[in-house]
Amino acid sequence: MTDALFWDIVGLLDWSKWRTDQNADPDESDPDEHGVLEPAIRRLAELPVREICLFDEFLSWRLYTLDTREHALNFAPGEEYYGYVNDSLPFSTDGFKDCRAMVIARGRQEYEKVLADPTHMAREGFESFAYLAGYAFTRKTGGGYEYEVGIYTWAGCNKAGWMREGGAAPGAAADRGGM
Repeated sequence: MTDALFWDIVGLLDWSKWRTDQNADPDESDPDEHGVLEPAIRRLAELPVREICLFDEFLSWRLYTLDTREHALNFAPGEEYYGYVNDSLPFSTDGFKDCRAMVIARGRQEYEKVLADPTHMAREGFESFAYLAGYAFTRKTGGGYEYEVGIYTWAGCNKAGWMREGGAAPGAAADRGGM
């Protein structure tokens, strides 16, 4: 897996399948996440299993790099108990991961923009994107995906990303990483 191939596969996502028409029937307005993923699943499943696992490593690294206090503050600003407000209040670590996945799914340019400026953090999630390698593996082999990436992506795992100015420890945010 190369960086170029990773982004080429991400670029295959079919955003025309992402329905968010608020006036439509609620069952019809939910995004078709699997439909968006299908072209990327197909391409990734053509590659050797090793490459599928490496795609997952590349994705996990990028999820990890977006795991910072500043990115968390911007995925649902001011929304207590969903968005990150401060270390003393719980927040949706799943929602935060899903929004980080959306940033990466939107492509290299979006990822680099958000990485450099957390105020552009996605406010909508794309949970299924984080499982792209697993879908491709299952399609290729017919078996369950049991590969474990070497980088954890839970909120707070990037301890340096949660450090405060002056080197203060991440505090409670780091403890939420295993939730």
